[in-house]
Amino acid sequence: MSLPNAVSKYEPQPPAPVVVNPIPTEKPIEQPRRFNLPDIDRHGNWLFARMVQAYPHFNERTAFNYIRGIIQSSNNEWMMLYMTRGVALAQLLHLALTPAPVIQIHFIWMADPANKDWVQEGAEFYAEYARWASRMRLDTIVGLNNHSDIPSKLCERVFARVSSYNQLIGKVNIRSIG
Repeated sequence: MSLPNAVSKYEPQPPAPVVVNPIPTEKPIEQPRRFNLPDIDRHGNWLFARMVQAYPHFNERTAFNYIRGIIQSSNNEWMMLYMTRGVALAQLLHLALTPAPVIQIHFIWMADPANKDWVQEGAEFYAEYARWASRMRLDTIVGLNNHSDIPSKLCERVFARVSSYNQLIGKVNIRSIG
C-alpha cells in the first residue's frame, strides 16, 4: 500500500533549480585586520624600509623588534592593522590633565602610495580606528595626518568633525647646555 502524495526515493526526482548569484558590480571593501607575527613575512620588506625612512633612529633590525614588541604585548594599548596593501599603527595614550585617553595614529602606509585605488582603500584604517575609539567610549583621535598616505579629504568622510591646530615643538641642543 502506498501513501498518496508520497515520493519514493527510488522514483526519479526533478532536477534542483539552479541558483545563479548575480555578479557584484562593486568590489567589496576589504576590512582591516590585526597585524600578527606571520604578517611580517608579507609586509615586512616595504614596512621596515618605510619605518627607517620616517624614523631615522631606526634600522631594519630595531624596526622589526619594535613591531614584534607591539604585536606581542598583551595590553589593549596598541592596535596595529593590516590590509592586503597597507599597514597602520595606533596607540591608546593617557595624557596628563585630560579627562579621557586619546588614540594617537602613528602611521598609515600603503605598499604603493602612488596607487590611488590603494590609497582609497586605506581610508578603512581610519574607520577601524574610529570603531575602536567608539567601543572604548573615546571621542578623540589625534595624528590623522602623521605619516599617512591617506589624504585628509578621505579622513573627513570617516569622522564627524576634523580640526587642526598648530603646535610648537622646541629642540634642545644638549651639547650647548653647560
